[in-house]
Amino acid sequence: MNFNSPTFLFLFLPICLLLYFIANSRWRLWIGLAASLIFFAWGQAFNLPLMLAVIAINYFIGLRITADRSGGKHFPWAIFGVVIDLLILIFYKYFTTFGAGILVSLGFSETIAGFLGNLQFPIGLSYITFQVISYLLDVHNELCENEKDFFVFSLYILLFPKILAGPITRYSTLKEELIKPQVNTENITGGIRRFIQGLAKKVLIADTLGKLVTPVFKMGTPNISPAVTWLVLIAFAIQIYYDFSGITDMAIGMGRMMGFHFVENFNYPYIARSIADFWRRWHISLSSWFRDYVFYPLEFNRTIRLGQQVDILIIFLLTGLWHGFTPPFIVWGLINGAAVAFESTRLGRKLHLLWPPIQHLYALAVMLTGWVFFRSPNFEFALAFFKRLTGDASGLTPLSFMYAKPLPIIEPSVLIVLGVGVLFSLPIVPAVKKIFERITAKHTKLELPLVAINDGLLLVLLIFSIAMIASGNYAPGIYGRF
Repeated sequence: MNFNSPTFLFLFLPICLLLYFIANSRWRLWIGLAASLIFFAWGQAFNLPLMLAVIAINYFIGLRITADRSGGKHFPWAIFGVVIDLLILIFYKYFTTFGAGILVSLGFSETIAGFLGNLQFPIGLSYITFQVISYLLDVHNELCENEKDFFVFSLYILLFPKILAGPITRYSTLKEELIKPQVNTENITGGIRRFIQGLAKKVLIADTLGKLVTPVFKMGTPNISPAVTWLVLIAFAIQIYYDFSGITDMAIGMGRMMGFHFVENFNYPYIARSIADFWRRWHISLSSWFRDYVFYPLEFNRTIRLGQQVDILIIFLLTGLWHGFTPPFIVWGLINGAAVAFESTRLGRKLHLLWPPIQHLYALAVMLTGWVFFRSPNFEFALAFFKRLTGDASGLTPLSFMYAKPLPIIEPSVLIVLGVGVLFSLPIVPAVKKIFERITAKHTKLELPLVAINDGLLLVLLIFSIAMIASGNYAPGIYGRF
């Protein structure tokens, strides 16, 4: 079940929120947990026992960490739990990536290979794994107390707004609200506005651009002209931003409606002037997780011969592997890591002395280079794509409209949406909000009309989004498969 699917929008979410709002605070825990179990099991009931086992294992390990510490014992329960969590994640990443064919080649029987090769990757497993690891390490380091209520802990792990694509939320930021969620008019209205904003970003912009991007990357080779290749690359950069940030906005909005405040995950990443700055703005919860739980420990324990640049490359290698075990994801991670490592050197720090537009162009060049690998199905496709970007038009063959739809004919709506997407990837909305705040500070009577205008625009976006979904033009989130 996806956040932009009709089943979720018109059945699951309204019923869940209605029951949640009319219930008293004592029952909201159970309604939230029941809804989260249903959401997870919808289409993935086979993986529900696994998820319950993950919850139980980490819950009891959290208890043991505290009990052993108070009893003077020193068994490394936290490390034990981290290893188990990572092994489960690696197991599913590996077998759902490579399938049955590679298993047979490794000597597995066809029966076992067929079973393992057909495993379905549990939704949200990558995000859940990092959440439980942060929980165990924080309890171990006495940064937070262990959760004694199994059902509260289960809600923290399974809470459906954040299970699909994050943000990766640490227990310490939610522990008070898990017990007593802040359900009030301000949070509900603010959450609805944020949800509509995210839905429009996902459905109206990301899914529309997908009409151009998806057919190209499904080809065996990029059989498109250099000009269209550049258009597709820019469209994908905008698509993945609005897709992921849109899903995140929907998650934050639903969480707020239910009385939970999730961390922000994006801050206009395409205005970054360096790749380090980009990662402070893109998937913030993931980059901060790697910083706190991997980079800082590596830096604390590094030897003289292995400098900070090596630790940075390790972090981004792991970032690539988190997304997938395929070579393109690994190269994407290392491209970003190499850029950040270079920026931390004496020469790299001189980038900040350059004219700001040059800094910005450098950052965009690295981002777009990385996105080619991120989206390409294999190395061969990525290299052929780069050849097209350099102007190589050799080997082009005429494409049938049915095969290449919407190429070679590009719908005007796609180009319009691309322009709107590029425009609003800049911090225009915060600037407009500041102007409105200044106006309402001086003229308080204008506050209500301005709020009405804002909500009217959101209502229009909601109507257009529903119309797009009703026509069948919607797609799962890109980051939902990670």
